[in-house]
Order: sequence, then structure tokens, then C-alpha cells
Amino acid sequence: MGVKPETRYARSGGVSIAYQLVGDGPFDLVYVDAVKTEYRKYLDLVLPKLRVGGVIVCDNLLWGGQVAAPDEDREDPDADALRSFNGYLMMHPQLQAVVLPFGDGVSGQCDRQGQQRRESHRSFSARHHRSSEGSALTRPPSGQAR
Repeated sequence: MGVKPETRYARSGGVSIAYQLVGDGPFDLVYVDAVKTEYRKYLDLVLPKLRVGGVIVCDNLLWGGQVAAPDEDREDPDADALRSFNGYLMMHPQLQAVVLPFGDGVSGQCDRQGQQRRESHRSFSARHHRSSEGSALTRPPSGQAR
């Protein structure tokens, strides 16, 4: 039926393992629980290798509540990075994304665009990279379907 009975689990430090695994795609499911300040790099690496309808699950997107309601008495680079990543994720044109408030926050994203996605992803990623410094979590205007 076209489904490989194969699961690969990789545990390593940082983006280096993602570069190694990306050559193995295409993927049906990718689970990300890694260095929080590098989540966007992981998404940008695996998205071109995700099958249409494939799912990316990212863990810890609410970061103990610090993403939505940061503690003003302390700096948290992980919370800041996750806040920016969540905005990027929600606005990405290729993805249907949702953040679920289970535990520390879990997201599910489904690639919904197919072959045209590679070029649109590169274009969106480049535009958003230039404008994402200090961005906050944003949503589409009400009434606009995602």
C-alpha cells in the first residue's frame, strides 16, 4: 500500500542530526523536542522533505506559560524564541497548524500544498526571517480561514 514499516529515532545534540536525517526523507511524521532556540531551523529543514499530508509535531510550545505570559523579572531566551516560532508557524502558508494546550503545549502541523511548496516555503522563510526579530505570536484576522 505504499507505507514503509519503518520508524527512525534519532537522539543527538542540535541541528546537526536534522541535517543528517533530512537526506532520508520524505517523511510522514516528524517529532521535534529539541533546543528551543533552534525550532525554526528544524522546521525549515524538514518541511521540504515532508510528504503532502505529513505531520510535524513540536513539543513545549507554551514553555510553562512563559510564551503567553512572560515573567517580567527574568529573561528567558527559550520563551522568546518559542514565541517567535509560534508566530512563524501559525502564519506559514504551507501549513495548517494548531497549538494544543496539553502539558507544556504541543503543536501539530500538516503540509497541505504539495509540490509547489518548496518555492513558496523558501520565499516565505526569507521574508519572515527579515521581519521576525522580536515578533510576537500572531493569528490571521478573525473570519479568515487557515
